[in-house]
Amino acid sequence: MRPTYETEHDRRNEAQVGEFLSNTWGCQLFKLKPYYGVDFAVFVGGVMQGVMEIKTRHYSSEDLAKMGGLILSAHKWSTLAQWHAVHGKTIALVVNLTDGIFAFTVQPDEPIPMFSIVLGGR
Repeated sequence: MRPTYETEHDRRNEAQVGEFLSNTWGCQLFKLKPYYGVDFAVFVGGVMQGVMEIKTRHYSSEDLAKMGGLILSAHKWSTLAQWHAVHGKTIALVVNLTDGIFAFTVQPDEPIPMFSIVLGGR
């Protein structure tokens, strides 16, 4: 079994960002159990539209760009891609930074982009 690094503080941050996005986008977010591999299911009008992963980082978008972009596990991206490919759902990767909340989404009719994979991690 994969180790879990998510803390109670992480879950509080996710909930705050999720509440903001739910109000802004006019959707309902439901926290999923860890074995789903993503943070939230996204519903509109009682129908599941997609899934969302929320990450909080304590630096700015400028700092993130200087570091070469967001570091995300290949496993996490693969899980999002499976929801898109197998279930035909929109996927959203949301990053809460010190200078804003940024979202990357892929709609069901869009191809999944390919990203660089490098060795690293914990």
